[in-house]
Amino acid sequence: MKKSLFLNKNFKILWTSQILQTLANTLLTISVMVNVYKQTNSVLDSGAVLALTSLAGFLSNLYAAKYINSFHTLALLRVVGWSRGVLTLILGGLIVTHFTFSFILLLIVLFVLNFIGAWYAPARMSVIPLIVEKKEYIRANGSLSVVNQILLAGLWGGGGILILIISPFAMILLIMGSFFVSGFLIYKIKLPHKDTTLTVKKKAQPLWSSIYKSPILINITIMDFFEALANAIWSSALLLAFTHDVLGKGEDWWGFINASYFIGAILGGLIVVYLSRILEMKMGYIIALSGLSMGLFTFMFSTTSSGILALIFCLLMGPLYQIRDTCQVTVLQDIIKQSELAKVTAARNIILTPWTGVTYLIMGYLGDMLGVKLVFILAAALYCGSAILALSSKTLRNYNIKTVTEQESHSIKA
Repeated sequence: MKKSLFLNKNFKILWTSQILQTLANTLLTISVMVNVYKQTNSVLDSGAVLALTSLAGFLSNLYAAKYINSFHTLALLRVVGWSRGVLTLILGGLIVTHFTFSFILLLIVLFVLNFIGAWYAPARMSVIPLIVEKKEYIRANGSLSVVNQILLAGLWGGGGILILIISPFAMILLIMGSFFVSGFLIYKIKLPHKDTTLTVKKKAQPLWSSIYKSPILINITIMDFFEALANAIWSSALLLAFTHDVLGKGEDWWGFINASYFIGAILGGLIVVYLSRILEMKMGYIIALSGLSMGLFTFMFSTTSSGILALIFCLLMGPLYQIRDTCQVTVLQDIIKQSELAKVTAARNIILTPWTGVTYLIMGYLGDMLGVKLVFILAAALYCGSAILALSSKTLRNYNIKTVTEQESHSIKA
């Protein structure tokens, strides 16, 4: 634990495992969607893949929030990887045989696969404080985030081409192998013998007890509600409508705008890694100022008719939001007791996951009623409102990684 982050063997193993999980999970989603569409020639059936993934994640978090502390975290991460590998093989058999058994059976296997997979993120988040020194939290989260963004940008951009080049059987083997190796790598993580917080033997407390005890956690969760609603403007439908109606551009510019945000997010992750010492001293202010900047650039984005300026504004938003997101994750890891971290993460997901789905409906409705430009202006106001909430909270505003107020420390870590 005295070593530099990138000389930390445990962290490098977790980092590699995360890469393999993201690779396998994204390729699996793309592959299933494409093959379902080929076999059924139905957009509805293909879209059901994403809907089923979201439903499985929501229901999984309901159970994870209550029971995840009953499992040894590293063992849980291994089982998730290996179980998803086995289920991918079954899913691949159904795809290769062109759903000979049943399309319903394929959806059932897909549901179970994603239900199990939703346990990975909360468990992985709770492992970081065990293998990384507190002063390295923000760099660790930033480096995990940047590689995740690079993979998502590349796979969603080129995954369709990859599926055309590689046979379905070979693709299934690649996905299955990635899941298995991911689980095997977790087996190689070695923790100090004194770390006993991985298994919680005491009676589980109510799901929300750790949230309502913490002013910082309550504020961050409320901010997430505001920002989830604001983030809905970047959905494919609203952004495409903005590109057509406001910018007067076609689908090619819609793709450019999406790509510019991904590039910005990657740059943001790199900034976090290289400026972590500066950011960790004023994380509360960074979270608030990132929100204000997001509001400003979103407003400028919504009022421009220039495609070039829209690209620039979107590019600038990427780093800001990535920095804010990484700082927020770091704050959560620092204020929440490690044995409660996975449970609290899952509990927050129970609230935020369905709310995110509702936000698309709300913003889509407002887009039809008020016009897409006004919806983007509304989103800018929501980002600013989130920032004002952060600034109005003394405990969050003055928060930094090196000091936690006595009240917060008692309420969260006692």
